[in-house]
Amino acid sequence: MRTEEYASRDGTELAELVRTKEVKRSELLEAAIEVAERQDPKLNAICHKPYDQVLEQVKALDDSPASEAPFDGVPFLIKDLGLEYEGFPQRYGCRALKDNVSTFTDTLASRFVGSGVSIFGRTTTPEFGLIAVTESELYGDTRNPWNLDYTPGASSGGSGAAVAAGIVPMAHANDGGGSIRIPASCCGLVGMKPSRGRVPSGPHVGEMAGGFACQHVVARSVRDCAIMLDATSGPEVGDIYTAPQVNGPYKLEVEKDPGSLRVAYWTRYWQRDEATDPECVAAVEATAKLLESLGHRTEEKRPELDLLELQGSFDVQWATLAASSVNPILEAHGGVDPATLFEPFTLELAQLATEATAYDLGMARNRLFDAARVMGRFHENYDILVTTVLGTPPLEIGEWPRDSARISRSGSRADRFMLCSYLMNATGQPSITLPLHMTSDGLPVGVMFTAAYGREDLLYRLAGQIERAQPWFNITPPNFA
Repeated sequence: MRTEEYASRDGTELAELVRTKEVKRSELLEAAIEVAERQDPKLNAICHKPYDQVLEQVKALDDSPASEAPFDGVPFLIKDLGLEYEGFPQRYGCRALKDNVSTFTDTLASRFVGSGVSIFGRTTTPEFGLIAVTESELYGDTRNPWNLDYTPGASSGGSGAAVAAGIVPMAHANDGGGSIRIPASCCGLVGMKPSRGRVPSGPHVGEMAGGFACQHVVARSVRDCAIMLDATSGPEVGDIYTAPQVNGPYKLEVEKDPGSLRVAYWTRYWQRDEATDPECVAAVEATAKLLESLGHRTEEKRPELDLLELQGSFDVQWATLAASSVNPILEAHGGVDPATLFEPFTLELAQLATEATAYDLGMARNRLFDAARVMGRFHENYDILVTTVLGTPPLEIGEWPRDSARISRSGSRADRFMLCSYLMNATGQPSITLPLHMTSDGLPVGVMFTAAYGREDLLYRLAGQIERAQPWFNITPPNFA
C-alpha cells in the first residue's frame, strides 16, 4: 500500500479495507512504519520502536479471517505514560525509569487490543506528564509537524505529532489537565477528554491523578474518536465510580442532528480581565458564527468561577501527584542525588507538596469539586461552553521554563499558554477539541466544546455536524506522509 493512500484514510476506512480483503494487516503496518521512518527523525515523537518484532506478529495474522473488531489491523501507538502493555518499556519520560518494562497488560490496553489495532510503539511524553510541552532530558524535544520550531503540546505531544504527521490515524493519549486537548489543539486534531469514570484505569489503579486524569485518543476524524470510545468505555470489576450509562453507541451519535443548542462562548482569560491572544479570539468568534449558521443559539457568557483560586487548588493537587511519583523512586534509590534522576521542574513541583498540609489538600479538592456544582448549574441553561483550549497558539521549542515549577501568574507566554482546560479535569466533564482555526503563520488553534457530565453523546453529535460543515481531514501539515 502506498503511504499516500494509507494516510488519506482514517482508521475506520483502513479497517474496512482489511475487512474486504483489499489490503492485508501487514501492508497497513508496513505503510505506517515507512511513514514513521521518514517523519520521526524530524519529529522525535516515537520513543520505543519494536517495528520488526510487531510486523512479524502481524504477518502471522494476515491469513486469518477479518474480525468484527472496528479497527482490525489499524496501526496504533501508545503513550509512554499511564498504560501498561506487557513487554513494552514504560519510562514516564523519566531517566530514573529508563529500564522500566511493563510486566502485564492493563484493562485499557486490553480493550485497545480488542478494538483490533496493531500496537507497534510508544510515543514521547514529558517527565510524568507534568508540563504542557513534550520536552525532556530523557527523550529531548518533540516537534510539531506544522512547524518544527514549535511544540506539539503535551503531555501527549508524541501521540499528537505522530497522528498529525500521518504515521497513524489515531494514538493513545491521556489528560490530567488538558493533555489530550492541548496536543490536539497544537497539532490540528480531534481530542476528546471523556467524563470521569467513562474509561477504566484498572486493574491496579483506582483512579488516575486523584480522579483528575482520564484516557482516550487523539485522532484525525470524529468517527474514529467516537468508535474507539465505544470500544474502550464501560466499567470494570471494582471501579470506585463510573460515568452514567449511555443509550446506544457513540458511533451513531456522530451522524445525528444535535438540534438547536444553547451555546455560551468566551474569549477572555478567566483569571484576569483581558482577552486571550488575537488568534484565539478569532477562533472562538468564527466558531460562534459557524454555530449560528447551523441553527444554534449563542451568547457571550462564562460560568461564575474564580479560576485564579481554582488554579491554586489545582497546583496543590498537581504537586501532590509529582511527590507521589518522585518519592517512591527516591526511596528505592536511597542516597542518590535527586538531580541525577529527575528534572528541576519535577523536583520543585514535588517540593511544593511538602509546603502543603493534608488540610490544604483536602480543602483544595473540596474547592475543585465545588466547581462541578457550579458547572452543573451552568449547563442547566447552556448545553455547550465554547472556548479555545489554550490562551496562545503553540509555544516555540524551549519557551516553557523547565527549570522552575513556579510559572503561574508570572505573565510569561508559558503562563498565558494555559487557559481553562484543567477546570474540566476537576469537574469531570467531557470536553472535545476540534481543529477549526489556523493562525496567519500556519499553526493550528483548537476550539474546545464542553458539555455537562456524562454528555459525550451531545458532543459527538455537535462535532459530527461541525466536521461535515467545515471539514479538516485533508488539511495536513508540511511534514506529512
